[in-house]
Amino acid sequence: MHPHPHTAPNEPRRLNALVHSVIWPAVAGSILWTLLQLAIDPRNSGPSLWPRCLALLSVGVYLAVDWVSTEAATTINAFYWVADIPLAASLSIFAIATQFNVPWAGWWLVAAFGIAIIGHLVGAWDPNGSGWHLWVDGKRFGVRATLTTINALGIGVLLVGTSAKEPYWSRSLAIALVVVVYLTWNPVAKKWLAGRAARSQR
Repeated sequence: MHPHPHTAPNEPRRLNALVHSVIWPAVAGSILWTLLQLAIDPRNSGPSLWPRCLALLSVGVYLAVDWVSTEAATTINAFYWVADIPLAASLSIFAIATQFNVPWAGWWLVAAFGIAIIGHLVGAWDPNGSGWHLWVDGKRFGVRATLTTINALGIGVLLVGTSAKEPYWSRSLAIALVVVVYLTWNPVAKKWLAGRAARSQR
């Protein structure tokens, strides 16, 4: 999907504000609520309680990191809501399904990783000018490829967990791994991009 150039500029900005200021905090609050409910009233969860709590906590941390990153961004493109809305919906459904311990919860985590992978490939969260353009310069493409790979790691962990018949810990480890790798990579990426930009201005 590509934004149409004749679209009124204020419309996507309002939708971005709706996602960032209303939908994203609401999703984060609902996931925190499901985590508290699960921790207070586990309803005989057995050995699946701790991995489910870790999965919900990791999703909450991811949402917080994403919100802070978006808040700090000054050049994000006007159409990132197109990817954020289905991503928020899939994470919300995953959290509710995890709380009630339904067997299909993992599919919604796969959907979330898939949306993130596609979004990064097409530049859904890129700055203005490069967002939603498949062909970009090497520097920006490297960032997209790295973020795509980070989210693909989550799907890889889920596949290994399915093969090992260990769905609970694989879900929690998948989202936790993606969050930890992203947090580790992000400062390095910013430093690398700043260095490239400084060299290009010489």
